[in-house]
Amino acid sequence: MLWPAALVGLLAIMNRRRAAIVIAVAAIASAVLSSMLDTGGESYLRVANGLDTRGGALLIGCAAALLTVEKVFPTGRRAETMYRAACAVVAAGAIVLFGRGAFDLESGPRWLFFTAAVAATIVIVCVIHDPAGPPARILSWRPLTAVGTVSYGLYLWHYPIALMISGDVISSPTLGLVVRAVAIAAATIASYVLVERPFLRLKDRFRSEAQPS
Repeated sequence: MLWPAALVGLLAIMNRRRAAIVIAVAAIASAVLSSMLDTGGESYLRVANGLDTRGGALLIGCAAALLTVEKVFPTGRRAETMYRAACAVVAAGAIVLFGRGAFDLESGPRWLFFTAAVAATIVIVCVIHDPAGPPARILSWRPLTAVGTVSYGLYLWHYPIALMISGDVISSPTLGLVVRAVAIAAATIASYVLVERPFLRLKDRFRSEAQPS
Protein backbone atom coordinates (compact mmCIF):
# COMPACT_ATOMS: atom_id res chain seq x y z
CA MET A 1 0.00 0.00 0.00
CA LEU A 2 2.83 2.41 0.80
CA TRP A 3 5.08 1.65 -2.13
CA PRO A 4 2.93 2.96 -5.05
CA ALA A 5 2.61 6.36 -3.35
CA ALA A 6 6.33 6.40 -2.56
CA LEU A 7 7.18 5.56 -6.17
CA VAL A 8 4.94 8.31 -7.52
CA GLY A 9 6.58 10.78 -5.16
CA LEU A 10 10.06 9.64 -6.18
CA LEU A 11 9.32 9.97 -9.88
CA ALA A 12 7.96 13.45 -9.26
CA ILE A 13 11.40 14.69 -8.19
CA MET A 14 13.73 12.72 -10.46
CA ASN A 15 13.80 10.83 -13.74
CA ARG A 16 13.37 7.08 -14.05
CA ARG A 17 17.04 6.20 -14.32
CA ARG A 18 17.97 8.12 -11.19
CA ALA A 19 14.96 6.68 -9.41
CA ALA A 20 16.08 3.17 -10.41
CA ILE A 21 19.52 3.82 -8.90
CA VAL A 22 18.02 5.14 -5.66
CA ILE A 23 15.67 2.17 -5.46
CA ALA A 24 18.47 -0.33 -6.15
CA VAL A 25 20.59 1.23 -3.39
CA ALA A 26 17.64 0.99 -1.01
CA ALA A 27 17.16 -2.66 -1.98
CA ILE A 28 20.80 -3.45 -1.21
CA ALA A 29 20.55 -1.56 2.09
CA SER A 30 17.53 -3.66 3.01
CA ALA A 31 19.44 -6.87 2.23
CA VAL A 32 22.44 -5.73 4.29
CA LEU A 33 20.20 -4.85 7.24
CA SER A 34 18.49 -8.23 7.01
CA SER A 35 21.84 -10.02 7.09
CA MET A 36 23.10 -7.90 10.00
CA LEU A 37 20.00 -8.53 12.09
CA ASP A 38 20.12 -12.24 11.30
CA THR A 39 23.75 -12.63 12.33
CA GLY A 40 23.09 -10.41 15.36
CA GLY A 41 20.59 -12.88 16.77
CA GLU A 42 17.30 -11.23 15.86
CA SER A 43 14.31 -13.56 15.66
CA TYR A 44 13.29 -15.16 12.40
CA LEU A 45 9.91 -13.42 12.47
CA ARG A 46 11.54 -10.00 12.81
CA VAL A 47 13.87 -10.55 9.87
CA ALA A 48 11.32 -12.34 7.69
CA ASN A 49 8.42 -9.97 8.26
CA GLY A 50 10.04 -6.58 8.73
CA LEU A 51 9.16 -3.99 6.11
CA ASP A 52 12.74 -2.75 6.24
CA THR A 53 14.28 -6.21 5.89
CA ARG A 54 12.05 -7.77 3.23
CA GLY A 55 11.35 -4.69 1.15
CA GLY A 56 14.49 -5.31 -0.88
CA ALA A 57 12.78 -8.01 -2.93
CA LEU A 58 10.08 -5.57 -4.03
CA LEU A 59 12.54 -2.75 -4.64
CA ILE A 60 14.95 -4.72 -6.83
CA GLY A 61 12.09 -5.73 -9.12
CA CYS A 62 10.87 -2.16 -9.35
CA ALA A 63 14.35 -0.91 -10.23
CA ALA A 64 14.58 -3.48 -13.02
CA ALA A 65 11.13 -2.46 -14.29
CA LEU A 66 12.16 1.20 -14.50
CA LEU A 67 15.35 0.31 -16.34
CA THR A 68 13.38 -1.88 -18.73
CA VAL A 69 11.02 0.99 -19.54
CA GLU A 70 14.06 3.20 -20.12
CA LYS A 71 15.45 0.55 -22.52
CA VAL A 72 18.74 0.35 -20.66
CA PHE A 73 19.26 -3.37 -21.19
CA PRO A 74 21.07 -4.38 -24.39
CA THR A 75 19.41 -6.09 -27.33
CA GLY A 76 20.65 -8.11 -30.28
CA ARG A 77 22.09 -11.59 -30.79
CA ARG A 78 25.01 -11.15 -28.41
CA ALA A 79 22.66 -9.85 -25.75
CA GLU A 80 20.31 -12.80 -26.27
CA THR A 81 23.22 -15.20 -25.74
CA MET A 82 24.10 -13.34 -22.56
CA TYR A 83 20.51 -13.54 -21.31
CA ARG A 84 20.33 -17.27 -21.95
CA ALA A 85 23.62 -17.83 -20.16
CA ALA A 86 22.39 -15.77 -17.20
CA CYS A 87 19.24 -17.90 -16.95
CA ALA A 88 21.33 -21.06 -17.07
CA VAL A 89 23.51 -19.79 -14.20
CA VAL A 90 20.41 -18.91 -12.15
CA ALA A 91 18.87 -22.34 -12.78
CA ALA A 92 22.08 -24.16 -11.85
CA GLY A 93 22.48 -22.09 -8.70
CA ALA A 94 18.88 -22.73 -7.66
CA ILE A 95 19.27 -26.49 -8.13
CA VAL A 96 22.43 -26.55 -6.01
CA LEU A 97 20.94 -24.43 -3.23
CA PHE A 98 17.67 -26.35 -3.09
CA GLY A 99 19.62 -29.60 -3.06
CA ARG A 100 21.51 -28.39 0.01
CA GLY A 101 18.33 -27.27 1.76
CA ALA A 102 19.50 -23.66 1.83
CA PHE A 103 15.98 -22.27 1.36
CA ASP A 104 14.61 -23.86 4.50
CA LEU A 105 11.98 -21.48 5.87
CA GLU A 106 13.30 -21.44 9.43
CA SER A 107 16.98 -22.37 9.34
CA GLY A 108 18.19 -21.07 5.96
CA PRO A 109 20.32 -17.91 5.82
CA ARG A 110 18.17 -14.81 5.38
CA TRP A 111 20.36 -13.30 2.68
CA LEU A 112 19.18 -16.05 0.36
CA PHE A 113 15.70 -14.53 0.28
CA PHE A 114 17.09 -11.40 -1.35
CA THR A 115 19.31 -13.52 -3.58
CA ALA A 116 16.21 -15.40 -4.77
CA ALA A 117 14.52 -12.08 -5.58
CA VAL A 118 17.56 -10.93 -7.57
CA ALA A 119 17.64 -14.26 -9.42
CA ALA A 120 13.93 -14.01 -10.27
CA THR A 121 14.45 -10.45 -11.48
CA ILE A 122 17.30 -11.58 -13.72
CA VAL A 123 15.13 -14.30 -15.27
CA ILE A 124 12.25 -11.86 -15.87
CA VAL A 125 14.55 -9.31 -17.52
CA CYS A 126 16.10 -12.04 -19.68
CA VAL A 127 12.73 -13.39 -20.82
CA ILE A 128 11.44 -9.90 -21.64
CA HIS A 129 14.46 -9.18 -23.83
CA ASP A 130 14.74 -12.65 -25.35
CA PRO A 131 11.12 -13.78 -25.81
CA ALA A 132 12.02 -16.45 -28.36
CA GLY A 133 14.81 -18.03 -26.32
CA PRO A 134 14.75 -21.36 -24.46
CA PRO A 135 14.06 -19.77 -21.02
CA ALA A 136 10.95 -18.03 -22.37
CA ARG A 137 9.76 -21.23 -24.06
CA ILE A 138 10.26 -23.22 -20.87
CA LEU A 139 8.37 -20.66 -18.79
CA SER A 140 5.56 -20.72 -21.39
CA TRP A 141 4.89 -24.37 -20.57
CA ARG A 142 1.19 -24.66 -19.68
CA PRO A 143 1.62 -26.00 -16.09
CA LEU A 144 3.95 -23.10 -15.32
CA THR A 145 1.61 -20.53 -16.81
CA ALA A 146 -1.18 -22.08 -14.72
CA VAL A 147 0.93 -21.47 -11.61
CA GLY A 148 1.41 -17.91 -12.83
CA THR A 149 -2.34 -17.45 -13.09
CA VAL A 150 -2.80 -18.26 -9.40
CA SER A 151 0.55 -16.86 -8.28
CA TYR A 152 -0.92 -14.05 -6.18
CA GLY A 153 -2.88 -16.50 -4.05
CA LEU A 154 0.18 -18.72 -3.85
CA TYR A 155 2.18 -15.73 -2.63
CA LEU A 156 -0.45 -14.87 -0.01
CA TRP A 157 -1.05 -18.34 1.38
CA HIS A 158 2.29 -20.16 1.27
CA TYR A 159 3.86 -18.30 4.17
CA PRO A 160 1.12 -18.54 6.85
CA ILE A 161 0.48 -22.18 5.99
CA ALA A 162 4.19 -23.01 6.14
CA LEU A 163 4.32 -21.40 9.59
CA MET A 164 1.24 -23.26 10.83
CA ILE A 165 2.44 -26.62 9.55
CA SER A 166 6.00 -26.34 10.80
CA GLY A 167 8.45 -28.94 12.04
CA ASP A 168 6.89 -28.66 15.49
CA VAL A 169 3.60 -29.96 14.08
CA ILE A 170 4.97 -32.67 11.77
CA SER A 171 8.35 -34.06 12.73
CA SER A 172 9.01 -35.87 9.44
CA PRO A 173 10.55 -33.40 6.93
CA THR A 174 9.26 -35.34 3.92
CA LEU A 175 5.73 -35.72 5.26
CA GLY A 176 5.73 -32.09 6.36
CA LEU A 177 6.74 -30.97 2.89
CA VAL A 178 3.96 -33.01 1.28
CA VAL A 179 1.30 -31.79 3.72
CA ARG A 180 2.37 -28.17 3.33
CA ALA A 181 2.38 -28.46 -0.47
CA VAL A 182 -1.13 -29.97 -0.51
CA ALA A 183 -2.48 -27.38 1.93
CA ILE A 184 -0.92 -24.48 0.04
CA ALA A 185 -2.25 -25.77 -3.28
CA ALA A 186 -5.76 -26.20 -1.86
CA ALA A 187 -5.79 -22.71 -0.32
CA THR A 188 -4.41 -21.15 -3.49
CA ILE A 189 -6.98 -22.78 -5.77
CA ALA A 190 -9.84 -21.96 -3.40
CA SER A 191 -8.69 -18.36 -3.17
CA TYR A 192 -8.54 -18.04 -6.95
CA VAL A 193 -11.92 -19.66 -7.59
CA LEU A 194 -13.84 -18.01 -4.75
CA VAL A 195 -12.19 -14.59 -4.54
CA GLU A 196 -9.91 -13.65 -7.42
CA ARG A 197 -11.91 -14.94 -10.38
CA PRO A 198 -15.19 -13.25 -9.36
CA PHE A 199 -13.38 -9.93 -8.92
CA LEU A 200 -11.61 -10.36 -12.26
CA ARG A 201 -14.97 -10.90 -13.93
CA LEU A 202 -16.29 -7.81 -12.18
CA LYS A 203 -13.31 -5.82 -13.43
CA ASP A 204 -13.91 -7.00 -16.99
CA ARG A 205 -17.59 -6.04 -16.71
CA PHE A 206 -16.74 -2.51 -15.57
CA ARG A 207 -14.14 -2.20 -18.32
CA SER A 208 -16.63 -3.23 -21.03
CA GLU A 209 -19.26 -0.83 -19.68
CA ALA A 210 -16.75 2.02 -19.64
CA GLN A 211 -15.87 1.54 -23.32
CA PRO A 212 -17.90 3.68 -25.73
CA SER A 213 -20.37 1.77 -27.87
